[in-house]
Amino acid sequence: MNKIKQKTYFNILILFAVIIAVFYIGNFYLIETVKSLSSEAISKKQKIERLNEQSDQIDDIRIGYEYMQEEMDEVSNLIVSYSNIVDFIIEIENVARESEVDLNISISNKEREYLDDNLSFVGYSVEAVGDFDSVMSFLVYLENLKYLNKVENLRMYDSSNNKKDFAKLFEVDSSEVILNASLKIYVKNEDVK
Repeated sequence: MNKIKQKTYFNILILFAVIIAVFYIGNFYLIETVKSLSSEAISKKQKIERLNEQSDQIDDIRIGYEYMQEEMDEVSNLIVSYSNIVDFIIEIENVARESEVDLNISISNKEREYLDDNLSFVGYSVEAVGDFDSVMSFLVYLENLKYLNKVENLRMYDSSNNKKDFAKLFEVDSSEVILNASLKIYVKNEDVK
């Protein structure tokens, strides 16, 4: 019986060794599979984080572009196209009518002054005649027109024959004041080649 006990123990030991070996090999494969899948998951997570950062940057650029486009559209609306320069003249005439001044407007230079490929100036001479308050009201309107413009060579004098310039309001003894100014209007170059 001793031999049978030994054989039984030996068989149990072999069975136990086989179970441990299978368990070890199975666990080793399982551990390696888990490590591999963990590495892939970490790699994919990092890639997703990079893509999210790039997406955020693209969103920021898109928002910035939309803001700049809105700003450019607003500025573009303030610049008259050469074909619609009449709109500007009508606007000045309306301002003169609201300010109750007599207006004489003429083009000062038939040639446009080009600033770059997209923008140029058209020059006008403006003369407004009226009482002091009306002329000042016209000047305020003129400086706040919806079109971008540049008022230069502003000169104001009383309407007496000597056309003396006045620097102080108390020196004005005439009821009429004359305002002369050079006006440059920003114009889009897209219409003329």
